[in-house]
Amino acid sequence: MIKLVSTVAFIILNEENKILFVKRLNKNVDEKSTEKSSLVSVKDKGNNEAGEWSILFETVEEDENSRDVIKRAVKKTLNCEVGDCNYFNLYFYDISDSFIKKAGYFYGTVAGEIKVDNRFLETVWVNLESSELDDLDLIPEQRGVLNDFINFFQDKFLEKME
Repeated sequence: MIKLVSTVAFIILNEENKILFVKRLNKNVDEKSTEKSSLVSVKDKGNNEAGEWSILFETVEEDENSRDVIKRAVKKTLNCEVGDCNYFNLYFYDISDSFIKKAGYFYGTVAGEIKVDNRFLETVWVNLESSELDDLDLIPEQRGVLNDFINFFQDKFLEKME
């Protein structure tokens, strides 16, 4: 029997069309390295000790609403509220012979100032059109999603200009 694991991810954009990434640091990481500003350098590719950058995501229980899970994750992780929240796409990944991951992706904004209180969590804003994305040590499945999102976002921007 195959088990389905569901997650939801929220691509957070700011007014400068930058995407917010989070990185959960291992608790073994040097204490001094956790005192960094929330706007850290993205030039850390290959630094597995510190974890991988990702779009904010959470596991979704069977009867939960995806947007409610996003709101809870944003409040818990970033200490702010969801502003705009739009559906982007749904992806399926084979995890093993008995597990499939269903990942729903949304995009939007947050309202209020992001305040990360967790010393084992870092955040960074990255420009959609820059090589900084290539420098990020991303969760592998999210790299493909981001390429799809960039194409979608550019098409949407061009539609507004016509």
